Amino acid sequence: MYYDALSEWDHDLSTLSTPGQIKATARMAFQQQAWLLGIHASSLIPHGGDWRQGYVLPYADEISGAANQTGLRRAFLAGLIRQESGFAFGIRSDVGAQGLMQVMPATAEWLQSHIPAAADADLHSIRGNLVLGSNYLSLQQQSFGGSELLAAAAYNAGPGAPKRWLGRWDGPTQGPWAGPIFTANIPYRQTRHYVQSVLTNTIIYAAILDRQAQTIWPQWQLKATTPG
Repeated sequence: MYYDALSEWDHDLSTLSTPGQIKATARMAFQQQAWLLGIHASSLIPHGGDWRQGYVLPYADEISGAANQTGLRRAFLAGLIRQESGFAFGIRSDVGAQGLMQVMPATAEWLQSHIPAAADADLHSIRGNLVLGSNYLSLQQQSFGGSELLAAAAYNAGPGAPKRWLGRWDGPTQGPWAGPIFTANIPYRQTRHYVQSVLTNTIIYAAILDRQAQTIWPQWQLKATTPG
């Protein structure tokens, strides 16, 4: 349903001739809580527009609660959700991933059986989906020494993939450029784009939430970052 709507939305947007029309259309989508459509329209506005418009944060209280419970940074969790679903709660992928954090039913069942905080989480509710997805993301971040970069890669491609890539990696593992260089060499194109998008989203949400300029280095590392 969402993908059909997005295709129709693309067609409608192609008929608009000015950035102002696109911006107004995106604003209309946000007013209707069609977050994914609004984000998509905002991405088509030429640089120089109001970039904040495309970085809405619905479900802010629920996201903050999930971040606090799992030790994730709010900006990281929000950035990943924006990439996964565009905050479209009812979205379902072709392979069956569901909700804001696109959690697979089998993953949800495993989390419900092994993580006490997720035992009663409902995959089909906003809060439950966030509990399940954030706990899974937190497990990935812990298993990769606190790295948000590697946690995002594992969330997208499965934990085995970044472990293999790290095992074969002969580039830098320390210093400010280690993470960006590693990311640029991720062999899965979809995961490479995904990680770049999630971490870019994270930087922007951190700037919005903290109300100060951000650098890429804390997010784009192969080692731990400090939650905040």
